[in-house]
Amino acid sequence: MKTKLFHVCPNFYPIKGGIESFVLESSKELAKIGYDVTVVTGNKTQTGKKLAPKETVDGIKIRRFPFKKFSRYNTSVAALKFLLSSDFDILHVHGIGFFTDSIPVIKIATGQPIVLSTHGGIFHTKSFRIFKKFYFNTFTRLSMTFVDKILASSKQDSEFMKKIADRKKITTIGNGIYWGRFGNTKNRGNGRTLVYLGRLSRTKRIDRALKVLARVKEKIPDVKLLIIGEDWGEKRNLMGAAGKLGLNKNVKFVGYASEKQLLNYLSKSDVFLLPSEYEGFGISVIVAMASGLPVVASRIQTMQELIVNGRNGFLVDYDNTEKAAQAIGRLLSNKKMRVKVGSNARKFAKKYDWSNMVKILDKTYKQLL
Repeated sequence: MKTKLFHVCPNFYPIKGGIESFVLESSKELAKIGYDVTVVTGNKTQTGKKLAPKETVDGIKIRRFPFKKFSRYNTSVAALKFLLSSDFDILHVHGIGFFTDSIPVIKIATGQPIVLSTHGGIFHTKSFRIFKKFYFNTFTRLSMTFVDKILASSKQDSEFMKKIADRKKITTIGNGIYWGRFGNTKNRGNGRTLVYLGRLSRTKRIDRALKVLARVKEKIPDVKLLIIGEDWGEKRNLMGAAGKLGLNKNVKFVGYASEKQLLNYLSKSDVFLLPSEYEGFGISVIVAMASGLPVVASRIQTMQELIVNGRNGFLVDYDNTEKAAQAIGRLLSNKKMRVKVGSNARKFAKKYDWSNMVKILDKTYKQLL
């Protein structure tokens, strides 16, 4: 008999993002080895378009429900009622929020094992910090007494969770990629092309990358920045900033790219930029690494877990425009360095292949049954 695995997350396919990618790809792999997978999620895209209440994608059953959003707190009584009335063997909750707070109710009602993936937790911005600390140390702490296993997306998350949960419950597991799809990418960059991949949202701080690009342009006038990803409310601001900085001819807003298109863009790029002020894990960095691109990332904790400065990438302070521009400029002007760092990055990324990650998930689930 197949194990009935339920995932719950506010957003899912066709929406793109770190959590969405993790749930989609892990579900595909788990379905291949015999799991009966259902994803419980919201019924709208980020633009408000309604999605079908029921759908099956690559063997994954999707059940969508209305969600109400209060700032970043997504609630759905309908989805909760569905979970309480459903017959599942394992529930896997993604992210901290309404469904984390509902874990005690779900556990008492169903008695089934519950797994939590942190995906960066709630401290990704400085806003509401006092409230977040109170919430984390009360509601989240209570829920952790009912959860059976915590999958921390990074060492940073692991340390946070150890403050409120039994450390024996915690395992660190990053996001996965299909390394083979990116690992054979042939780099055909011209020493002039930078690339960003991810959501166009405030926390990604693409505005900082634009300021750095303006400085790089002073020495490399024909430098280009490809910005790949869907708009989460920031594109208009970024286009305005690019115009003010005189970068209209140097920046291309690609928008959504299919995997085939993405591979083409990555193969034509020289350096990958990650100017984020916070990342729960940073799956786009692993994708870039697998493609053989040197990464210039913000010196934030999750990036320090992935990048050995000068070996498989570079860590910079994007607020220090001059030094960040110098690091990028050195890479663009030194092909030998790009090839060496990119090669190290490609090798590093291989451990995040889904063939390895799904074994960890499968082992975790089986230990709970």
